[in-house]
Amino acid sequence: MLTAVDFVRSRGGQSPYKVDIYDPIAAGFTQATQVRPDDSGTDVPGLESTSLDLFGASITAELKLSDELTTKFITSYRQTKYTGGLSDTDNISRQSVFPESGDAEQVSTELQLNGEFGAFNFVTGLYYFYEDGSNDSSPAFFFGGNSSFTLQQTTNSYAAYANGSYNITDKLSIGAGVRYSSDDKRATAQFTSFPGPVTRTASYDEVTAQGNITYKFDDNVSVYGTIQLGYQPGSFTPRPFGGPASFNASPETTATNYEIGLKGRITPNWVVLLSAFNTNYNDRGLPYSFINANGFNTVIIAADARARGIEAESTVTFGGLRLKGSLGYLDSKITSVNSLPPAFFPTGGTPVAGAPTALSPEFTGAVTASYTFDLANGGSITAQGDYSYRGEQFGQPVARASELIDARSLVGFNLKYENEARDLSFSIYGSNIFNKVYDQGRLDQGGFVGVVVSNDRSEFGVRLTKKFR
Repeated sequence: MLTAVDFVRSRGGQSPYKVDIYDPIAAGFTQATQVRPDDSGTDVPGLESTSLDLFGASITAELKLSDELTTKFITSYRQTKYTGGLSDTDNISRQSVFPESGDAEQVSTELQLNGEFGAFNFVTGLYYFYEDGSNDSSPAFFFGGNSSFTLQQTTNSYAAYANGSYNITDKLSIGAGVRYSSDDKRATAQFTSFPGPVTRTASYDEVTAQGNITYKFDDNVSVYGTIQLGYQPGSFTPRPFGGPASFNASPETTATNYEIGLKGRITPNWVVLLSAFNTNYNDRGLPYSFINANGFNTVIIAADARARGIEAESTVTFGGLRLKGSLGYLDSKITSVNSLPPAFFPTGGTPVAGAPTALSPEFTGAVTASYTFDLANGGSITAQGDYSYRGEQFGQPVARASELIDARSLVGFNLKYENEARDLSFSIYGSNIFNKVYDQGRLDQGGFVGVVVSNDRSEFGVRLTKKFR
C-alpha cells in the first residue's frame, strides 16, 4: 500500500494588467497610462496579491489475486482555496474591479482489475469523481456601478472502462479499449442583475473507444498508429453578467483523433520522437468574453473545430555534450459555429468558421544544450543553456488584430555541481534572463482591450538539493 500527502501554500503578486484604449484619430489602440509598467493595475487594498492553499492525500492499495490477476484500489482527496482578482483602477480608464475568492473539494475513487495472460493483457476499472466548488466576487465595481457575483457548482462523474492489448508477434501488437462516462452537474448563480439565485442542472453521457497498432523494427525503434474517440462534458457559463438568460450549460464535446508516430533510439547517441495528428471536434466549448451594462460577460460557444499538427523531439549526445530540441506545428481552426448562447450581444465581432481557436500558436519550440565535466573527485559540473519559443496567437476565437498576442522567446541557464554519490547538488540558475515582458491574454471589449501581462520576470538564484535514500 502506498500513501501520499502533499500541501502547497503560496503567496504571490497579481499578474500585471493594462488597458489599451482605442484612439479614433490614429485609428488604432494605444496603451493607457499606468503608474508603473509592472503594476497590477489596482489601487484597491488586497488586490495587489494572490494566495493559493492546496492540500491532497491519496491511498493506493494493490492485491495480487493470482499469477495472472491483480486488483488495485486508488482513492484521493484534494482541497483548494485561492484569492485573486482583476482591477485597472489606477490607470486613466478606471473601468473595473473584480476581487475573487474560491474553494473546491474533490474526491475520487477507482477500482481496477488487471490481468496478463501470455501475449494478452488487459486493464478494467470503475471510476467515481465528486467535486464541490464555489467562487465569489464581492464587492465588485464596473464602470461606476457596484456589482457582485457568486457561483457554486457540484459535479458527480462515473465511468467504467476496459482496455486490452495483444502481441500478434514479437514485433507486431494491437490494442483496443472502450469507456462509458456519465456526468451530472448542478450550478447556482447569484448576480447583482439576477432577481434571485438561479439554479441550472445538466447531465451528459458518452461511450468512447480507441484502437492502436504498434510495430517494432527492433528493441529500440517502433512506429504506431492510433484512433481515439474523445468526450468532455459541457460547462456552465462562467461569468453570466448578461442576466439569467445567459446562464446555461453548453453541449458536450466529442472528438475523433488520428495519430501516427515513430519513437526510439536511432543510434546509441540519438533518440527521436515524431508524431502527426488530426483531431475533429464536435460542439467544442469555446469561451468568449465581452462587456455589457452589468459586467465582464463570459459565455461558452459551441463550435465544430479541427486541429492538426506535427510534434518532433530529439536528443543527441556526444560524450559530455547533450543537445535536446523540440518543435511543434499546430493548425487549429473553427469549422462551423453551431450555437450562440441566449442574450449573446458581443461587440467587435463574433466567432465564425475559419477563425483560429484561442491561445493556439502555430509554432512552438525549445532547445537545451548542456555539457558535463567529470571531476577527479568523482563529482561533475554541468553547464546548461535553454531557449524556448512560442509563436503569435489570438486571445479569443476571432481573428481580430487587437487581440493578437505577439510571439515570445525566453532564455535561461543553469550551472550545477553534483557530488560522486549523486545525492547532493548545488546550482546557480537564471530564468528569463533578458527580462522579457510579454502579453499572456488580450480581450477586445469594443473601444478598449484588456491585457494580462506576464508575471515571470528575470529570476536568478542558487539551489541546494539533498537526496535521502
